[in-house]
Amino acid sequence: MPGPETKQDSVLRRLWHEEIKSHWRLIAVSAFLSAATALAASGYALVVNILTKRLEAASPEILWLAPLLVMGVVIWRALSLHFQMRVTSRLALTICRDLQSRMYERFVRAEFSTIRALAPGDVLSRFTNDLSAIREMLIRLSNSLLRDSVQLLAGFVIMLWLDWVLALAVLLLAPVILPVMTRIAAAITRRATQTQAHIGATTNYLQETIGGTRIVKSFGWEREASLRSASEFNERLNLQMEVIRLRARIEPILEVFGGVALSLVFVIAGWRAMSGASDVSDFLGFIVALLVTSPALRSLGGLSGAIQEGLAALRRCYQIVDLTPETGGNDSPASSGDISLDKVSFAYEPGVPVLNELSLKAVPGEFLIILGPSGVGKSTLLDIILGLVQASTGKVALGDHVQSADRLTNWRKSFAYVSQQTLLFEGTIAENLRMADATASDEAIWFALEQAEASQFVRDLPLGIEENIGPGGHRLSGGQRQRLAIARALLKPAPVLVLDEATSALDADTEQAVIAQLKALQDRTVLLVTHREDLTHHATQVIRLSRPQQN
Repeated sequence: MPGPETKQDSVLRRLWHEEIKSHWRLIAVSAFLSAATALAASGYALVVNILTKRLEAASPEILWLAPLLVMGVVIWRALSLHFQMRVTSRLALTICRDLQSRMYERFVRAEFSTIRALAPGDVLSRFTNDLSAIREMLIRLSNSLLRDSVQLLAGFVIMLWLDWVLALAVLLLAPVILPVMTRIAAAITRRATQTQAHIGATTNYLQETIGGTRIVKSFGWEREASLRSASEFNERLNLQMEVIRLRARIEPILEVFGGVALSLVFVIAGWRAMSGASDVSDFLGFIVALLVTSPALRSLGGLSGAIQEGLAALRRCYQIVDLTPETGGNDSPASSGDISLDKVSFAYEPGVPVLNELSLKAVPGEFLIILGPSGVGKSTLLDIILGLVQASTGKVALGDHVQSADRLTNWRKSFAYVSQQTLLFEGTIAENLRMADATASDEAIWFALEQAEASQFVRDLPLGIEENIGPGGHRLSGGQRQRLAIARALLKPAPVLVLDEATSALDADTEQAVIAQLKALQDRTVLLVTHREDLTHHATQVIRLSRPQQN
C-alpha cells in the first residue's frame, strides 16, 4: 500500500496543512482559552507573593485582598478551563471526523485491484482503532499542548522575576533530562506502530471467524479458534504493555527531576537567605511558581507518548488517504448494450494466463451464458467487462465506447451487476433496491420485484418493501436475498445486466421463472456466468471457457 513520508516532522506538517489549518476559528478560540487557563494557574505564584508581603507588613488590606485575589484567580481558571475543554475537544473530534470521511471517500474510489489486496479487518482497524489513537492524540494536544506550554513559560518568567539565580539553577537541569525523553519517545513510536499493525491483523481474524461462525461450528473448530484468538489477544496485550511500560517511565523521571529541582532550590535559597540576598515572600512565590510548572512539565512529558502513538496511527490512516482514485471521465455512460471483446488476454502473473485472446460479441435481447468449471477465469472475465481489472491485452467496447483506465466509473454506470456472494445492507427492502436508482418510485420497485420473482414473499412481510431486513439481510433466506439482489440489478437503468452464478440459491422452479423473465428483456444484454451445463438451452449464445496453456 502506498504511503506518505514516514518522518515525524513530515507527518506533523501534513497533519497541520491538511487537517488542522482550515479550522482556524476553533484554533483561535482554543488558543485564547488555553492561554487564559495557563496564565490563571501561573497567577497563583503572584498572588502568594503579593499576599505574603502584606502579611509580613501586617497590612489590614489582606482581609479583603486575599479572598478577592484568590477567588478571582480560581473563578478565572475554572471558567476558562471549562470552555477550553469543550472547544478543544470539538476541534479534535471535528478533525477526526473530516479525516475519517476523507479516508472512506478515497477508499471507495480507489482502484479495485488495490482494494482487493487489502485485508478487510486491517482496513476496518484503521477506521476504528487508529482513529481512536489519533483522536486521543488530538484531544490531548488541544487540551494540553498550548495550555501547559504557556503555563510552563509563564511560570518560568515569574521565577526569573522573583529570583533569577534560582530560575537559572532549575533551567540548567533541562539538558540532563531531554536526551532521556527523546530516546523514550523514539521507542514508543516503534512499539506503537507494531501495536497498530497487530490490532489490524487481530481485527481481520475476528471479522473472519465471527462472520464465519457457521463454518467454525460445522467443523467443530471452536477450540482451535478460541486458542488462536487467545494467542492474538495475548500478543496484543504484550505489545500494549510494552508501550505502557515505556510511557510509565516518563512520569517517574519527571517526578525525580522535580524533586531534584526542589531540593536544589531549597539549598540555594537557604544559602542566599543566610547572606540576606532573598526574602520569604519572593521565596514562597518562587516555590509556588515551581509547583505550578511541575504538573505542566509532567503533562507535556506524558503527552509525548500519546503523540507518538497518534502519529503511528496517522501514518496508517494516510496510507488510505493516499490510495490512487479511479477516474470517471467526462463522457456520458454508454446507452448501447452492444458489448464486444476483441482478443482479450489476462494474467495475474507473467506466464500464467487466465484468459487468452478471448473474443465475444452480444447485443440487446441476447441471453449470453459464459460457461466453464471453477477456476477457468469466469469471474475474472466479468471483472474485466465491469472494468474492475484491466485486460493485459485486447479491447473491450460497449457500442462506440472503448474501455479505458481514465473513465472506469462512468463505464460501470452502463452495467447492472449481481455478484456470486449476495450482499444486502441493513435497512429496508426499498432502501436496498434504491441503491440502483435513488429516484425509483414504489411502482418501479414492485415491478423489479415481480421480474425477479420476489414480489410474493415481499408482500407477505408485515411492512412490505418498508420491511427492515437486518444487517446483511440476515432476516431473509438465501434465496430471498438472491432474488432481491436480482431485483436491484433490474431496477438500475443500465443496458447490460451481468449475473455471476446469480441463481445458485434458487429452487429449480423459481430459477426457471427468473431466467424466463431475464430472457424477455429485449432492451438489455444479459450475461450469465455459470458452471451448469443444464442452463445452456436458455442461451442465445454460449461462451465456453477452458484453462489456457501456460507459457
